[in-house]
Amino acid sequence: MKIHPLLRPGAILIALGTISFTPAASLAQLRQGSFSLNEAAPGNEYLSVADKTGLEGNSSYTIEAWVYPTSFANFPTIVGNNYLSSFWLGLNPSGAVRFYPKGGLLGYFETTQVLPLNKWTHVAATYQSTLGYAIAINGTITTSGPLTGAVGTSPGDLRIGADREAG
Repeated sequence: MKIHPLLRPGAILIALGTISFTPAASLAQLRQGSFSLNEAAPGNEYLSVADKTGLEGNSSYTIEAWVYPTSFANFPTIVGNNYLSSFWLGLNPSGAVRFYPKGGLLGYFETTQVLPLNKWTHVAATYQSTLGYAIAINGTITTSGPLTGAVGTSPGDLRIGADREAG
């Protein structure tokens, strides 16, 4: 089985049943942990990661999540670190996966495939400054391309389930 060069362990691993952060080998001592988010949550709940040292300004990272969308309204966020200046992964109002690998109002990429409502789906997005970006749905890369440069930084916390800029 051939594995796409962008699909490799990276800085962030997120699954909405269990959440854990796995630093890349080059990152210095990022604390690892896991916990469950299986409770029904109001629309404004999210997980905040205040100490995100080592998760910004990187030249490579991977975000993965098992998602169970019940609506596509208001750009549901999987992980947000400020889509204008850093990275963001979520869904657009049509159900396609949208990924801002480096931040910037128009610096996003989307899949043509939409996620099903009320069904678990695995989503992964990865970025490497020397190779570019890739988005995968259920293990299949649906879009990828070249993109270079370091990821921007955001002065606020990293949010799982919300974005710094858009809430």
